[in-house]
Amino acid sequence: MGWIEPVETARDGRRPERTVYATTELGQGEFVRWIDELLRMPVAEYPKFMAAVSYLGALGPDRAAEALVERAGHLAQRIEETNTVLADTVGSGKVPRLFMIETECALHAWEAELAWTRRTIAEIRDGSLFWPKVEQTERGWTWSAPTSPEGTTR
Repeated sequence: MGWIEPVETARDGRRPERTVYATTELGQGEFVRWIDELLRMPVAEYPKFMAAVSYLGALGPDRAAEALVERAGHLAQRIEETNTVLADTVGSGKVPRLFMIETECALHAWEAELAWTRRTIAEIRDGSLFWPKVEQTERGWTWSAPTSPEGTTR
C-alpha cells in the first residue's frame, strides 16, 4: 500500500537483525485521515460492561446491587489513582495536557459510569428500579408489569 517504508536495518548485540520502518507521506496522510474520522464520528462500541448491564435482571436485585457496589469501589479507586497521575504530570507542569488528553477523557467516562452505577444501586435498593417477577409457563416466559409509574424507565 505504500504507507510505510524501511529506513534502516540494525542489530543489537547478538540479536537478529531488525528492520526499522517509518511512515511515508501517504501513510502519514492516511493516519491523519483515520484519526480525524474516529474523532468526528461516534460509532456503536460494545464494551463487556454494556453487555452485562443488558442482563442485569438475571442476577436478581440483591446480587445486582452487590455486584454494582463492588464495581463502584473499583471505579472510585481507578478515578482516585488517575487523578493522582494527572496531578503529578499535567498538574505539576511536567507534561503538557495534550500528551495526557486520552487519560483525561477516560477519567471523565469513568466518573460518568460511577455516577450511573451509584444511582442504579440506589434505585435497586429503594425499589424504584422495578424488578419483574419472571416465570416460565406452558406458553413460554412471562413477567409481571409495573404496577405504578415509579416502576417504569426514566
